[in-house]
Amino acid sequence: MYLRLRLSLDHAWTSEKTQNSSQLPHKHLVIKRALKDARRHRAEDGKKIDYLVSGFKTLKKKHNHVLRENVASVVWTGASQLQNEVKKKAKIVVDSAYSLGSLSTQRRVAAATFLLKSNTQGKFSVPNFIFGEIDIAWQSDEPYEVDMKASVVNRKKPFQHKVLSDVIVQHWFHGHRDTASVAVYDRFSEVPNNLIALVCNAIEAALVDIATGTHHFSNKLYAAKWINIMGILDQFESNASEAYQALKEMMWTNVSALIDEQQVLRSKDKQDVADDGSPGEQFIAWSDVEVGNTKATGTKAAKPSSKLSSSKPTSSKPLSSKPTSSKLSSSKPTSSKPPSSKTTTSKAPEVEPQVNEEEAGREASHVLSDA
Repeated sequence: MYLRLRLSLDHAWTSEKTQNSSQLPHKHLVIKRALKDARRHRAEDGKKIDYLVSGFKTLKKKHNHVLRENVASVVWTGASQLQNEVKKKAKIVVDSAYSLGSLSTQRRVAAATFLLKSNTQGKFSVPNFIFGEIDIAWQSDEPYEVDMKASVVNRKKPFQHKVLSDVIVQHWFHGHRDTASVAVYDRFSEVPNNLIALVCNAIEAALVDIATGTHHFSNKLYAAKWINIMGILDQFESNASEAYQALKEMMWTNVSALIDEQQVLRSKDKQDVADDGSPGEQFIAWSDVEVGNTKATGTKAAKPSSKLSSSKPTSSKPLSSKPTSSKLSSSKPTSSKPPSSKTTTSKAPEVEPQVNEEEAGREASHVLSDA
């Protein structure tokens, strides 16, 4: 949970040998911060949780460095899981958000390619898909080719396409995934730049899959793209601070509206009666149901006529009048109650200086003992 929140809100990607930036922390530093968050976790009554206390004590013992390395490796698997899950949600959303689902295969590929087209913004590049108003026109003589001159995006509306809000809701506030998100709801309501950049990366990956075929949504490929989006957002804040703040507020308003809409739909799904409180249309009259020779009212059902043949039927012992229990092993859904609302998740400190690979190896061994 805590690693996922760190990746969602603070640093989506980590440093690579080929991509050494002060904005990208080493993965072991991210693991350490996530483990410290877990260690600070408290129960609803504010007390420490026994199994966490016991676990960290075991990991801190001198000769448990191998166990610490193994735990750190297991924790880090959550990074690729999160990234792939966000991309999967983006792949579902982009078809409807950009009206790609109704297009032929050729036009779908061409439209995705246009959405991926980048525009120069100083030392950065701005992709078409982030703009709030996009108009794709098709060539008259080549119906499967985008007319690049006639197709336009509204350059006054960067990061205002509804697809951004849709992906945030679908991944972080839909179904069971809303548990962790609600725990730090205030952080999400700030719509941090990292969250926007990660979502943009996922949308780009989904569009690339359409345009060129499936590829890996990996740290190696997308750390640099994340830095690019973060740079554009930094420029946005520096050069148009009021519009930048208004963007954050607008995005969260859109997210909140979508969350409310989902809650209404879930409530309707659970509703088993008509709006006026009376039962809705009932195809089955439960009071008339018969199982074997037992009626729902508890009385014996009339024996069916067996005068269809003159031959005497072979004896067959009837089933017990009591139906056998078919109780499920767990009829109650697993609890999705978020961790204690009293848990505070502080903002991550500034990124520590980068460490070289040799130091990183030692860090992995001590990550848990220091947490």
